[in-house]
Amino acid sequence: MGKKKIDQKGKRFGRLVVQHEVPPNKHKQTQWLCKCDCGETRIVSTGSLKRGTQSCGCIRLEKTKNYLIGERFGKLLVTGESDERSGRQIMWDCMCDCGNTTRVRTANLKDGVTRSCGCLHLESVSRNGTKNSEKMVNHNIDDLLKERTNLALLKSKLSTTNKSGYKGVCWDKGSNKWKAYIYFQNKSINLGMYHNIQDAIQARKEAEEKYFKPILEKYGKE
Repeated sequence: MGKKKIDQKGKRFGRLVVQHEVPPNKHKQTQWLCKCDCGETRIVSTGSLKRGTQSCGCIRLEKTKNYLIGERFGKLLVTGESDERSGRQIMWDCMCDCGNTTRVRTANLKDGVTRSCGCLHLESVSRNGTKNSEKMVNHNIDDLLKERTNLALLKSKLSTTNKSGYKGVCWDKGSNKWKAYIYFQNKSINLGMYHNIQDAIQARKEAEEKYFKPILEKYGKE
């Protein structure tokens, strides 16, 4: 005689509350639809519940969220976690010792690939070049870093990981909308959430006119 199945409906396991039974998995294990306190739902097997599954995964994310804030990588100090993602990696807001701000993906920080906003490279070229090149590069450093802003980054090319086809526009899974944002003078500015990607792109373009254009024109970089 088989073991009697225990109805888990209504029971709580950590943050999960069992809603109802769903079809078994490929291993013929009983499964349950569970609702997490964070609002998400997850299908969990009886065995996983008994082994200690406590949430939809949000507990793990909370433990890792913001874990690089305050850490230093070369000249960069991590000041915050941005809403932008590079694939599945977090993009971190960083302050460079030179006063400029930039965004760097997790792997590039941890692997030592990115250690400054770009000023280290310019300084290296200056140290290793001729006197003429030193003058040229030093001029470029002073010319590019204005008002806590790297002017070159304002006109940088679209990242290969960008899926929207336009800088400052990304898909937000939580709201199922397109998010528009702009990063300027050490601040991430939210430009709104949109059902239509063209509306998000338009919001970003208008923000570029408002924030980027004046400073680029001011320093002759338009």
